[in-house]
Amino acid sequence: MSISRDLILESAAQVFCQKGYNGASMADIADAVGLQKATLYHHFGSKQEILAELLDRAMATSDVQQKMDLYQLLAEDYPDDELADDALFLAANEALDTWGDRAQASGLLRVLLQKFPDSEYAVDAQYIIDNMARPGFTKPQSIEDLRTKP
Repeated sequence: MSISRDLILESAAQVFCQKGYNGASMADIADAVGLQKATLYHHFGSKQEILAELLDRAMATSDVQQKMDLYQLLAEDYPDDELADDALFLAANEALDTWGDRAQASGLLRVLLQKFPDSEYAVDAQYIIDNMARPGFTKPQSIEDLRTKP
């Protein structure tokens, strides 16, 4: 029986949604897929590796709700991960870009600033919070654009 990485990732996402990242184990994921844990480790070296690939795929998908769910899963259930601040920043940008939801974006950016004051995104997050309520504000299309703003 050949198990694809896609099936493992889909099952892992479901397990993470049910149990949270910290509550889920590699054994839970293996069980959900119908694999032995050792076989799962052949495909993925760690739970963090699975989560990182889910984040990469979320960034590439056109399903906005799936993106938001995965970003928030990472930020809420694995807040000490090096990708958590990325996830919060991406989720805030998605809220602005797709739904124009300034309240949700502001909330996510404030959480980022509170939990990760030294984040590489801190200055950018504060700029967006300070300026998004301005009439005519348009979010820069890239971090590079944002950093060139006065």
